[in-house]
Amino acid sequence: MDKNKFISLDIGTTTIRCLVIDTNLKILGSAFAKVQLLYPEEGRVEIDPEWLWNTVISVVNNALYDAKITAANVTSLGICTQRSTFITWKKDTNEYFHNFITWKDVRVVHL
Repeated sequence: MDKNKFISLDIGTTTIRCLVIDTNLKILGSAFAKVQLLYPEEGRVEIDPEWLWNTVISVVNNALYDAKITAANVTSLGICTQRSTFITWKKDTNEYFHNFITWKDVRVVHL
């Protein structure tokens, strides 16, 4: 099987979507999941980083399965992500300090 397959991954506020396409832009496989937003307080909108990572991996794997190929057949991956969503972590341990804070969160409105 040739390696001219590409993955398009959209990590949005409401869904995570993945398409596997070929050089003719034919969709070979797809998968999606709804994003689980957390609302710890009024005006705060977060995403659990462990959940997000596991769900992204699952969605990509499901799209590859749907396309009947493996990651070895993929040439490249394009990613589109949410605007202004962020997280901070310790460089030496990779431990995060908090959940992702989404662009919908009001904590930084006055910055």
